[in-house]
Amino acid sequence: MDTSVLIAILLLIHVGGAIVGFGPVFTFAVLGPLSAKAGPQGGLALLQGMEAIEKRLVFPVAIFVQPLSGLALIFVAGYNTSFFSHYWLWGGILVYAIAFYLAIFGQNPRIARMIELAKAGPPTPEFIATAKKVQQSRSLPWSCSCSTGSRRSSSSRTCRRARRSTSSASGSASAT
Repeated sequence: MDTSVLIAILLLIHVGGAIVGFGPVFTFAVLGPLSAKAGPQGGLALLQGMEAIEKRLVFPVAIFVQPLSGLALIFVAGYNTSFFSHYWLWGGILVYAIAFYLAIFGQNPRIARMIELAKAGPPTPEFIATAKKVQQSRSLPWSCSCSTGSRRSSSSRTCRRARRSTSSASGSASAT
């Protein structure tokens, strides 16, 4: 098989993996604020749904498809020779490794804890504190999260609005 055809196939797999594997995460910006409006059980269901998307789709792609197809592209395209002269490549790999590490060892335990706390009842101070930690670790403009338990929200204004609606929803839920 011609090398250019193999590179095109590997590139298709790599780019397709990024779209299929990481694309659904962008829906969290919509699902997050909806979890605040959905009430305690609806919010919990949305949190669990977002966690399921990550565990069943995003992580397998992030662990297997992206690294393997990227590694294959590096060797087939010949970037392995004088690897460190390709700053964009090793810089991208470093950023990917850092983001992967933070997602696996930072975000996952916190989100799992938020789901645990959400199952226990209305938002507690621990839930709010955990949500703030999630928000701080996702402080990049494209991945802000709300302290409602949402994974991502499009703006800090949306985060504040979602927090207010969560507070009023939990207050009315505990009053009944």
